[in-house]
Amino acid sequence: MATETIRKNSISKYLSTLKECWFMKVLGTVRGRTGVPDIICVYKGTPIFLEVKTDKGTASPKQLIEIDKLRKAKAIVEIVRTRDDVKRIIEKVERGK
Repeated sequence: MATETIRKNSISKYLSTLKECWFMKVLGTVRGRTGVPDIICVYKGTPIFLEVKTDKGTASPKQLIEIDKLRKAKAIVEIVRTRDDVKRIIEKVERGK
C-alpha cells in the first residue's frame, strides 16, 4: 500500500504536467493552520483543494471543518486516494468550462 507521501508525490507529478495549473503541497508546521488540505491547486482559474489519504485513511475532525469552510467558499474540495481521482476532478473542471 502506498503511503500518503508517495500518493502526494504521484499527484504532484501529474499536476505538474498540466498547462494553466498552479499547485503547492501544504507542509504541516507547528505554526501552520491544522486541517488544511494537503495540496492546493488552481486549474484554469478554479480553486481545488485535495486532501490525500491512503486506502484506509479518513479525514480528521479538524480536516472536515476546513473542508466544510472551503466548500462554503465555493471551492472544489475532495478527499483523493489516487492520481486517477485527481484526473477525474480535472476532467470535471474541463467539462464545466
